[in-house]
Amino acid sequence: MVDIKIMNLKKVSFSQLFFTDIASSTLFNWTILLYRIIVSIAMIGIHGLTKIINFSEEVNKIPDPFNMGGEVALTLAIIANIGCTSLIILGLFTRFSAFFILCLTFTGLVVVHAADPWVVKDIPLMYSLAFGLILLLGPGKFALDTLIYKRMSK
Repeated sequence: MVDIKIMNLKKVSFSQLFFTDIASSTLFNWTILLYRIIVSIAMIGIHGLTKIINFSEEVNKIPDPFNMGGEVALTLAIIANIGCTSLIILGLFTRFSAFFILCLTFTGLVVVHAADPWVVKDIPLMYSLAFGLILLLGPGKFALDTLIYKRMSK
């Protein structure tokens, strides 16, 4: 077995680098925490705040693919862009929130921007992938969801 010394902290075997139970590792939990926070802050800062600050202007500009009306479509986008992303940062109702955001971004990808070139589709695609990953992986250990689950299962 080949051993590699990583940062003088711990000897790690070659097989451990590739075949570990990553979901239970500390590295995974810190990584998913930072990932949740960074992706959510990007969504809030780039998409959410502008919708609230310029609400009256955005009502007329926001795509409304399901003919709900501009105010309803914008309100749903704000709930996703600010409310759900804030919950994801906290790790509270993480998978539900990620699913709600994924519905919004995927609709943007396949309905709103269906005929657009990929240079336009890349933003809803990247957000769909980002929040889809959060949906699949869950919040990790450092989340209110995990704390609540542990308390309820006792």
